[in-house]
Amino acid sequence: DNKIKKIDILKMDIEGAEYKVFNSLKQKELHKINKIILEFHNYSTKQKKSHLNIVKKLRKLNYKVNTENAFPLSLPLFNMGIIRAIKK
Repeated sequence: DNKIKKIDILKMDIEGAEYKVFNSLKQKELHKINKIILEFHNYSTKQKKSHLNIVKKLRKLNYKVNTENAFPLSLPLFNMGIIRAIKK
């Protein structure tokens, strides 16, 4: 059986594609991940708070989640930062 049983750290820095990749992960796959470090990019108004959906999903799956904006004083359309999550 070649299936992965556990992942210690998943790091994503994929310039805006993180939403598509993260949302493609099934709940049973997310349960195998101990820590997640994800850089988010909200380049457009369509993505404007999309990272909050990721945070909400992670908290629902029993992760302790912290976020940090990379440019907190920048224009709202150039909103990027880091999501750090660890399984409780």
